[in-house]
Amino acid sequence: MENTKNEIEETASVESLVDRATTRYLEHKYEEAILDCDKVIEINPILIDGYILRGRAKAEINQHFEAITDLSEAIELDPDNADAYYYRGIVKGKLDRPKEAISDFDKSIKADPDNAGAYYNRGIANQKQGDYSEAINDFAQAIAQKKDYTRAYYSRGNAYKYLGKYFEAIYDYDRVIRYDPDFADAYYERGRAKVSLRQPKASISDFDKAIELSPNNAKVVYERGNTKRILGQHHEAIRDFNMAITLDPEYAECYYSRGLTYSYLDNQKLAKENLQKALKLALNTGNSSVERNVREMLRSM
Repeated sequence: MENTKNEIEETASVESLVDRATTRYLEHKYEEAILDCDKVIEINPILIDGYILRGRAKAEINQHFEAITDLSEAIELDPDNADAYYYRGIVKGKLDRPKEAISDFDKSIKADPDNAGAYYNRGIANQKQGDYSEAINDFAQAIAQKKDYTRAYYSRGNAYKYLGKYFEAIYDYDRVIRYDPDFADAYYERGRAKVSLRQPKASISDFDKAIELSPNNAKVVYERGNTKRILGQHHEAIRDFNMAITLDPEYAECYYSRGLTYSYLDNQKLAKENLQKALKLALNTGNSSVERNVREMLRSM
């Protein structure tokens, strides 16, 4: 009788610790969640939830290898546990091990075919490997599971863009914006897709919106400036390049484009100053593309 009472108390204690660990995890108190999981595992070393939650918390504080150890332990205890494979796949993705991540997502999906996140993250891993067609298929599966999955639409749009399928990419960015009108990167990427379709005028409003939502993003301001340069709006382009350089003084591409624009305006002094600055930054950062373009431009002046 006494043993039964102790077992009941122990079970209640473990459940309370798991609940508290979960709450602390959700509150981003990861170290405290780990300590609670330590106690859970000490009391019940075969409780899978303790290992999974501790692994997730360790991953959040960049203890990735320790996280994999915990999640692997959960898999040892339950070889069909979809969550353990799923979270281990995410950690392996963070460690830039996409092939291993895909293997884990495959197993997670086999155990639980309805997890939209597993398809999405497998798509991200396929994208990292350069397999954009497979990535598109995965993102489509994720969207089939969750119709308003904005990240999946956005990532599929990027995959289409890499394949040169700009109309399909724009369709997906449109869907992102429909579901989340404040998704700044969707406007930015849609604008870039329009530029690739030789629709620079149409892209400006997308860049404007992206800047409105993310005013400190130098790459968006630069892209708008570059598009204005293409449109022959050279003075407006320089204003954007100035703004982008204020946000990121080490932006080699921006100095190059500003130098190019000053050259169009026949201000060779400022053109050379900017090109030389771009060359210096390119050499410091190993940016061979900018270095090559700058040297060609300087030779032609």
